[in-house]
Amino acid sequence: MPLIDFSRSEITFKVVYYGPAISDKTTNLSWIFGTIPEKAKGQFTSIATETERTRFFDFLPVELGPSRASRSA
Repeated sequence: MPLIDFSRSEITFKVVYYGPAISDKTTNLSWIFGTIPEKAKGQFTSIATETERTRFFDFLPVELGPSRASRSA
């Protein structure tokens, strides 16, 4: 469910990217992080174990900017 802040004209939501172990989910997120413009991305956070496998989660904040609807208002 998105979090809508009308006073700041902001919508925040989370996308869960789920799949079996060793299916390159973190690799895919790393690639996405590398292709996003610097001004639109936050810090990519990945919690890996000693064997380099991600055990808990990755976190990749991205700012998409204004929507067409918010620009015309």
